[in-house]
Amino acid sequence: FGLGVEGFKPKGRLDALGDLIMGIFWGFVLMIPGVVILFTPEFTEIYMLVVIFLFIGAVRGALFYIGGENNFNLAVEGILSAVWIAYAIVLINIGWPIRYVYNYSDGAWHLFDLVGFFTENNIPFIPFDWIWAFIMFITVVISVWRIFVSTMKITMYLRANKGIWWQGNWGERRSLRTPLWKRMLGEHDQFQKKEQTVRQDGYTESDE
Repeated sequence: FGLGVEGFKPKGRLDALGDLIMGIFWGFVLMIPGVVILFTPEFTEIYMLVVIFLFIGAVRGALFYIGGENNFNLAVEGILSAVWIAYAIVLINIGWPIRYVYNYSDGAWHLFDLVGFFTENNIPFIPFDWIWAFIMFITVVISVWRIFVSTMKITMYLRANKGIWWQGNWGERRSLRTPLWKRMLGEHDQFQKKEQTVRQDGYTESDE
C-alpha cells in the first residue's frame, strides 16, 4: 500500500503507468450498462463521481510517468487523497454498493437479487456493510499517509529552493513475488562475495 519507509521513495515509473492504465480501465468498467445495473439505487446516484475520480487518478499517473516526482505532482496526489477521504465518508454511509449479481441458469443469464435473498431468508446483510466499511477504512488510511508524505516532501523540496515543476526521478518498482529460492540464492551470493572480499584482504581461515 506504500505505507512505512518505502512510501517515502519516489513512485516507480512502471507503478505510475499502472495507475494510468488501471484508472482508465476501471473507469470504463464502472460505466458499462451491464455493470451499472448491478448497483444499489443509492450507489447509482453517485457512481459517476467515482468514475471521474478514477480518470483524474489516471491523469495523476500520467503526470508521474512523464515528470517523475516534483512538487506539482506531489500536490496533485495530496489533493486527490483529500478528495477521496471526502468520497469515502459518503460511500461508507451508502453501504454495500452491489444489489444484483449475474446467475446462469436454464441456459441464460439472470439477475439474482442478493439483498432480496438475504432479506427474504432473514439473514443479516450487515456483514457486507462491515466489509465495505473496512475497505473504505483501508483506503482512507492510505490517503492520509499519502497526504502526510506529499506534505513532507513538498516542504523538503521548497527548503531546497526547488520550483513547482521539474524533471523528477522515479523509484524502483518493488516486486512482491520474488521466489523464496531467489531470495535465498541472493543472500548466499552476497555471503560468498563478502567471504571472497575478506580472503582477498589477506585473511586465511583456520582448518580447525
